[in-house]
Amino acid sequence: MRHRLVHDYHEADLEIVWNTAINSVPEFEKSLDTIASFIKARKDRDKGTELTW
Repeated sequence: MRHRLVHDYHEADLEIVWNTAINSVPEFEKSLDTIASFIKARKDRDKGTELTW
């Protein structure tokens, strides 16, 4: 979608953009929060040691 908005913005379907912002972004934010919590838990658990993935 980014490519379309950047290069073909005059042809963008604003309803699709709006629906994506309303529906997909909140779900993506939840996923990022989950990942951030996991990373923080690993850091807290491994304090003082090198993290390995």
